[in-house]
Formats: sequence, C-alpha cells, structure tokens
Amino acid sequence: MSASFTRAKQTALFVVIALGGSYAIGALWVAHPDKGWLSQYLMWTPGIAALVLQLVRREPPRALGFRFTGAAPWVAALLFPLAVIAACVALGYAIRAITGSDVIHFQPDTVRHEFLGIEAQGMALVPLMAAVIVLVLVPWLVVALAYRFELPEKLGRGRHVARAALWAGVFWFYPGAWWAPPGSIGEELGWRGWLVRVWRDRPLTALALTATVWPAFHLPVIALVPQLHSFVPALSFLLSIAAAAGVFQALYLWSGSIWPPVIAHFTWNAWNPFFLGNQYGGGASIFGGEIWLINGEGVLGMVVNGAITVALVVRWRRRQRAATASPPQGVVSDTPVLA
Repeated sequence: MSASFTRAKQTALFVVIALGGSYAIGALWVAHPDKGWLSQYLMWTPGIAALVLQLVRREPPRALGFRFTGAAPWVAALLFPLAVIAACVALGYAIRAITGSDVIHFQPDTVRHEFLGIEAQGMALVPLMAAVIVLVLVPWLVVALAYRFELPEKLGRGRHVARAALWAGVFWFYPGAWWAPPGSIGEELGWRGWLVRVWRDRPLTALALTATVWPAFHLPVIALVPQLHSFVPALSFLLSIAAAAGVFQALYLWSGSIWPPVIAHFTWNAWNPFFLGNQYGGGASIFGGEIWLINGEGVLGMVVNGAITVALVVRWRRRQRAATASPPQGVVSDTPVLA
C-alpha cells in the first residue's frame, strides 16, 4: 500500500462507500417500503466498506476484532440498553409528574408476541426475549472464542472451511438470516471495527467521525418513516444516534473486539422498541405516550446517552493530556494504525 494513502484518505474512501451504499439501498427501500428486509442489507454497507479497506491495507480478517477478550464487556453490552431504557422511563415519569401531561404510560397488555413456540403478553415476554437474545449470542461467542484460541490457524489448510462454518453459525442463528444478514454485525464491523480502530490513538477524532457519519448513515430512515418527518423528532433521532457513538466506542476500546458493540447494537434494537416504541414503524410497546420524547432514539435517549458520552470525552481528554505530557517511545504519524 502506498505511503501516501494515509488513514485520512482511507477514511474518506470508507465514508464514500458506506454512505453511498446506504443511500443507494435506502432509495430502493423508500421506493418499496414494504420490503423491510432491505434495512439489514443497508446496515451491512459499513461492513462492506470495512472489508474493502481491510483488503487495501493487507490486514488479516482478525484485525477487525473478532476475538473474545473478556466477559465484562459482553455483560456491560447486554446491560447497557436496559440501563438507558430505565433512565428514559424514569425521566419520562418525572416530566409527567412536573407537567401533568400524559407523555408516558404503562400499557403492557397491548404487547403480545410468540417466541420459541410460546405466546405471551406484556412483561411475561421479557424472559422469553432474553432467552432468544442469549440463543442468538451463543454462536457469536463460539466465533469469538475460536478466534481467541486461534483455532482456524491451527487447522492449517482447513482454516478456510472452519471460518466459513463459524460464520455460517452466526448467520443461521440470527432471526431472519435466511433472507437478510444480521445488520448489527455489518454496522459494527464498519463503525467500530474499522473507523474507531484506525483512529483509536485519537479517540476524540474517532468519536467526532462516528458521531457525524453514523447519524448521516440513518438519513434514509427519516425519508422513509412518516413520524420522523417533523423537525424535532427527526433532529432528536439523529442526535440520539450521535450521542450513543461514545458508548459504543468505549465498548470497543475497552474490549478490543467488535462483539460487545455488536451485542449492544443487537440488544438495543430488540429492547428499545419493545419497551419504548418503534421509531421506525410504530407498533405496540410496554410504555406508550410521546414516542419522539421518551424513546431511546428520541429526546430522552439523546439526553441519557449524551450525558454518558460527555463523561467519556472528559476521560479521553485527560488521558490524551497525560499521554502528551509523557509521550511514549516513537511518534504517531498519519499512517494506518493496525490492531
């Protein structure tokens, strides 16, 4: 790879591929709004961009961060969506108490689903959904552990077959994988596995990039979803995504693996609409009311995630100042940073 092809230029190419692919599929989705499965392919455009740049940089696949690097980040990733949702509910009821407006109300009887052949209603669905989430995560954990112990490499010539089998397991256990790939993996391969990784020595730059590009990536959703056509709901939707970028980046930098951000992304997409309403298409939820306000991808989600991200920025700035005061051996240049 040419030394002149700096990481800044690589980042520009990544953004062009990721957003260009997103907008192309988004235009098709807008033209055919009944084809909701297109959203999973749209979510894979950052992953495709990451894989392209990985080849350009002549990196091994594991550089994107497939290995298991400890249980704590996985647990944090599982709990993060529930913690944000709990905070949004608490703030929603605080606003209701102060204003007297019915901005949030408990309506569990409106939610009914079937999981694992069992039909349930309201809060009885929570353990069933948790079981489905764990079932989906099991093959992801197998892949992470396989990379952790370098099992594909130890198989020699059979390593390519082993990798294919591992990834087939990831797709097979994902709900709907027969017609659409797991989009949370595609997004996190790009946003954290590539974009944050190559700028990880400058976490504030990495955050500025993802907090800008990630919301821009979601613009087709605003064009598609009628309830986001108003200014305040649309703006809070985009800003809530920007605010969440700090948390997802922290999970990646902490673990050195894409799997905790993938888990947080996947579980967020499951729990947030279940509890606080679906910003993408409506439907019943445990709590109803002003969805644009109380939702984790609305105003309160923006506030909660924004507060966490501010705390993370303060921490990263302190670390950068400490590193500047006591620089390590060598100089960081504008060249690719490998995992």
